[in-house]
Amino acid sequence: MLNRMANEIDWSEPLEAVGEDCLGSVVIDDAFHVRSASETMLHRLGMSRSGAQSKSALDLFHSADIGRAAVALGRASSGEPAVVPGIFRVISRAGTWDTYEIAVTALDGENSAAVRIDFVEASAEQRVRALIDDSVELSQLLVESSVSLRESFRSISDFAERNIDGLSLSITVFSEDGSSATFCQRELDDAITAMNAAAHPLSLPPHVVEAYSLAKLRAWRADDEVGAILPDEPRRMTMVLLDPDDNLLGYVDAYRSKSSPPDDDEWRVYRLIAQTLRAVMLNTQRDVRIDYLGTSDPLTGLANRYSMLERMASAELANTGVLVINLDGFRWVNKSLGFAAGDRVLTSVAASILSAIPSTAVAARLSGDEFLVWLPQMTDADEVFRASEDLRKAIMVPIDNADRRGRTRCSIGSTRVVPDESVDDVIHRATAAMEEAKQAGGDRVTHR
Repeated sequence: MLNRMANEIDWSEPLEAVGEDCLGSVVIDDAFHVRSASETMLHRLGMSRSGAQSKSALDLFHSADIGRAAVALGRASSGEPAVVPGIFRVISRAGTWDTYEIAVTALDGENSAAVRIDFVEASAEQRVRALIDDSVELSQLLVESSVSLRESFRSISDFAERNIDGLSLSITVFSEDGSSATFCQRELDDAITAMNAAAHPLSLPPHVVEAYSLAKLRAWRADDEVGAILPDEPRRMTMVLLDPDDNLLGYVDAYRSKSSPPDDDEWRVYRLIAQTLRAVMLNTQRDVRIDYLGTSDPLTGLANRYSMLERMASAELANTGVLVINLDGFRWVNKSLGFAAGDRVLTSVAASILSAIPSTAVAARLSGDEFLVWLPQMTDADEVFRASEDLRKAIMVPIDNADRRGRTRCSIGSTRVVPDESVDDVIHRATAAMEEAKQAGGDRVTHR
């Protein structure tokens, strides 16, 4: 250690490494500026002495590790020497990142705020421990935080880069209609970008087909490999993301900085990446489905009663149009033709409603065979009535029966919201108008 006060140090004097495990050292002042460095560390950094002395110590660390490094340096300058837990990435002469453990120590002497950082080669045990801690922290972030899919991919890519030097992930995922989207933090060449953009679950790039075939054969479970590396492209490792039914969610291309086969440590990182990405994708699908079911009627796909009332309650209702629709004789359909036929009628009616109303209108299934349409941009009573008549005609969907062929009929109550009227009150008025139409024989519109 250097046992001199900061203001007595000859900053031009080279540092010598301390201990057999120390790969290099730097000394920083109270502003975190590098003031001296060992020759071995300068070589590893690829910097001259003057070049290093123009840097902040934090410039040496990967952006994702700067926060932890700053905390450690601050504590050391207050007299708390320690080996700092975890792995730190430091810039290398090749422009990539070398990984180290670091020990930080305040230099002895009154009023000295100088700190020495010793860089130590990370042991295999420390690498595994840091990897586990990192993956746990990542999982907690993605599960407990409300983060978007893109933010999740960014966090997973950061995790990959932290734990495998020079690694870059390209993550391609498929939507329900088969269209693809690709996330990558580094710019891909045009050919790879075009390949990913054209990818479809039924038309995959050849290397993904190979990985998919191996995954479905469970070929990787025997040796813990979770991806395919083709002989002619040893720097690209491909993992496919499957749901529990072996449906393809997407794929990951990991672009490596070396062509030698991955060792156990590298495969361990890939396994964690694949597990985390699969969990994120499945949770996203689940959350979308839960959110959809929470706001939509599962049979017709229209808004449900709760979401419609909530939407109307939060809007300016005055002078807008509201329609309540009830099918005439629907009980006969269920009783005579069965509930499956009744469900088909309801879904056909819902589709007819959507095709007949303006794009600004909102439709909901309130219950059974009762529907509600809100016309937020119709403020004229005559216009609301005409829209009701158009809707009544559109709802005449066919009902097929072995004995006869018929069409659905409906009764509609229409109204215009008066100022300061509550959602419950306006729906009550529209429902009363609908009952009036039904009592008059049905297949008509009554306006209140």
